[in-house]
Amino acid sequence: MAQYMLLYRGPARPLENFPAEQVQAQMRAWARWTDQLSSALLSLGEPFGVRSALTGDGSDVPVTELNGYSVIEAETISHARSLCAGHPYLDGESGTFVIEIFELTPMGR
Repeated sequence: MAQYMLLYRGPARPLENFPAEQVQAQMRAWARWTDQLSSALLSLGEPFGVRSALTGDGSDVPVTELNGYSVIEAETISHARSLCAGHPYLDGESGTFVIEIFELTPMGR
């Protein structure tokens, strides 16, 4: 089995900016998705906070809308994609969020 990083991209806002009932609904959606993944979920990850981006010459560049990550285990990248079914960001309503999937490869250890 391989490990895959899921990078979440979209216009996320901190949960404290939502009404309590929306926060509870979001937390229930995350709980359903994590329960669905069971042992395939290696790390729920963390949301990203303050950010900055720069180039090799030190100049600033715009940051992306990456806002968090998770790490899962799957047989193939197709399997990893299928494990994203039911993810709270893929609610099908707005289409504004994207999950980018990257296989994590060992660095010659």
